[in-house]
Amino acid sequence: MALAELASRLNCAEYKNWVKAGHSLLLLRAALQRFAGEQVQAFHRELVARSSARLSPSGLRCSGRCTPRGKQAYMPRGKADICGPDKCDASALLNLFNFCDHFSNIDQKKVREVIKCRNELMHSSDMKVSSSWLKEFGNHVQNLLTEFQHIPEAQMARTRIEKLLSSDWAVHVPGGDQLDGLEGEMNRSQISEIEAELIKERLHEISLLVEEQGMMSEEDLNRIQIVKDFLNGNHDLQRSLQAEMQNLEDLVQKLYGQKQSTKETQEVNDEETDEDCHLEKRKRTI
Repeated sequence: MALAELASRLNCAEYKNWVKAGHSLLLLRAALQRFAGEQVQAFHRELVARSSARLSPSGLRCSGRCTPRGKQAYMPRGKADICGPDKCDASALLNLFNFCDHFSNIDQKKVREVIKCRNELMHSSDMKVSSSWLKEFGNHVQNLLTEFQHIPEAQMARTRIEKLLSSDWAVHVPGGDQLDGLEGEMNRSQISEIEAELIKERLHEISLLVEEQGMMSEEDLNRIQIVKDFLNGNHDLQRSLQAEMQNLEDLVQKLYGQKQSTKETQEVNDEETDEDCHLEKRKRTI
């Protein structure tokens, strides 16, 4: 059953494009995490040195053991508690490059183009993107990676992403569980893990958006229903995302309860206002 469900998903070209783009972002993140971590530590040491220099006249010294939390100011919503680049997703890492002056030597236009693509990918209503979109996305990712030619992991990622985006990923149920086009690099279990990670990130995006709004719009409900319908038809993914879906359901119920409470309070206030107006009218008549 799991293989048949995977075959059905990956034989849909637009969904397969969505997963390929998401996987490319995971490879991009993995390739740049070490570099980002080293640069953040260097930035921290620089800040410590500046602080020590300012405090030295009074005989005070920084021990150098303080935590470099300044980078958290550059994290997107929902990422402020991240402790380092090794814990960042692609969105957080790209935002670090985009907003922190320490990375100003990187072409910011290239960073923003990939951020835009990433947001379009996560906000896709049906988790599908066209082949033309995928081609443009691939160009933007490769352009960004040219900024890191001195980093071996980045150059390896360029090759892997190019190969990934041009692969077929066709699945033929009678012939076993190997995916065409990746020369044995990935099996169905690995693909399913990537799918689950991407859908988990999408659910997190929806939750953050709803929490920021403090209300549940019709569009939000449609987004949630699309994911629910998708998971109901793909039990292998549904099992691995039960906790995330339950958290989202709890949030929906909480906001719905708040909406009902607000509505009831408003109705009571309206009734009291109507009653006051009625009494005032009777007084005038008398």
